[in-house]
This record gives sequence, C-alpha cells and structure tokens, in this order.
Amino acid sequence: MYPEDKTIIGLFFDRNELALSYTEKKYGNLCRRVADNILHNNEDVAECVDSSYFSLWNSIPPARPDSLKAYLCAIVRNTAFAMFRKNKRNNTELFASELAQLTQGRALSEITDSRLLGGYINDFLTQQKEVRKRIFVLRYYFNYSLKDISQMLGLNESTVKSHLSRLKKELKSFLSDKGYKI
Repeated sequence: MYPEDKTIIGLFFDRNELALSYTEKKYGNLCRRVADNILHNNEDVAECVDSSYFSLWNSIPPARPDSLKAYLCAIVRNTAFAMFRKNKRNNTELFASELAQLTQGRALSEITDSRLLGGYINDFLTQQKEVRKRIFVLRYYFNYSLKDISQMLGLNESTVKSHLSRLKKELKSFLSDKGYKI
C-alpha cells in the first residue's frame, strides 16, 4: 500500500526523493494513460511523464495541492498538449476542438478568464447525475475515447455519444446564461 497523498506532498516539501518514487508507483500508470490518450507515441509518453514529474518536483513547494492525483494529471495533460503542439501531430482529434465549439471556436487556453470558465464548468457538473459527470470527465479531462468510456462504464458507445451530445448542448446553454456569448 502506498502512503496517502498528504504524506507524499509532505515528502515533496521535505525535498525527499521518495516523494517521486511513491508518486510513480501510485500514479505512474494513470499518468502514462493520460499522456498516451493525447500523444499516441510510447517515446513521447515516457518523455512527457518524466517531464511532468520534474515539473511536479519544481512546483511542490510552494504549491500544496488538495489532490495530488488531480494536480499531477493536470501537469501531465498540459505537458502532453505542449508536446503535441510542438510536434505538430495532427493525426488525432483533440477533445479541445469539441469544447472550442462552445467558446466560438477559441481554444480554452485562449480564454483570458479560464479560471472563471473552469468554475462554471464545475458548477455545471455538480448539477449532473454521476454517470454523466464521469462521462464528461473521462472524455474532456482524461481524453478517453468513446469506446474506452463505454467499456469502463458498461454502456453502449452510442449511449456515451448521446450523453456527450446532450452535455455539450446543456453546457453551451449554461455558459450562455453565465454571459459567454456562444
């Protein structure tokens, strides 16, 4: 069994390299999966995960995340997308393009008040049933394919696609009500 996240974060604050070892053992497979869902290249995935651990080491301290898992996944996602853009690999459909439709074609990174937008998306998700939340998070946060989501949740792929379609429409309306011109 691995130490709790708070213990691991404490090791980061102590600059104890066991923090990285425990992080790799506890979240390494998840990190590789998140990176692979974006990069689809084993060498790039390995480089991304290594770079992410380096970023994690450099950001804690001063950061003290509430959830090491979420914090690390965000670093991995950001690193993977940066690598994807750098390598100009356009052979996969990025989920960001789907969400960009909700923001007048602008990438989420281009929206100046992205924290506010993130808060609105979180508010929207709290109003959803658990299965819809999971579908949304698996697709738009972890970048899983429809097939993977359907297998993970035991649903038909068409059901997952239907949920996502409705979620996007409802989110578009929700964001419009919050002042986003869509």
